[in-house]
Amino acid sequence: MVWRVEALALPALSLPCARCARVSSFICTERFRVNANGGLLDVWLLYRCVACAEVHKERVMRRAPVRSISCERLASHQGGDAALVRACAFSLARGVDVPHRVLRAPLPGCGGFIARIEQPEPCGARWDRLLARELGWSRSRIAREAERGALQVNGASELRRVVADGDVVAFEP
Repeated sequence: MVWRVEALALPALSLPCARCARVSSFICTERFRVNANGGLLDVWLLYRCVACAEVHKERVMRRAPVRSISCERLASHQGGDAALVRACAFSLARGVDVPHRVLRAPLPGCGGFIARIEQPEPCGARWDRLLARELGWSRSRIAREAERGALQVNGASELRRVVADGDVVAFEP
């Protein structure tokens, strides 16, 4: 059985805002800023403060020689290619919890299951929370089942770690 964990949004960054003078949430504008200076390129992914709309730049590329970047890649940065924006946003925001959904077949009515995780982009979901939501159990029940060995995640006992692509979860009642 495969459980596909898909992100429903781009990750937001929690940063101090220069205008608000407080830690705020910054959402991705899905646009790049490209600056050329003497044959060198700088590229930033732009974020906007949800409280005051201040723009924050997260560096994607620093002082890269123009010749080292393909025309297609440069056009993707300049045009705000959605796939490139998504890839950059997820690589810049490692470990951030992102709204997600799990696409899976219905669980068997009785008996156990083994499921492999497919996760194209890291969503930052913890195992205990994901399993509680998907199985309809409390997190304390998840912990009890793991303690007695009925619920196993890659053979590890640490359910607070983040779900990763290729992980396997098994339940044997």
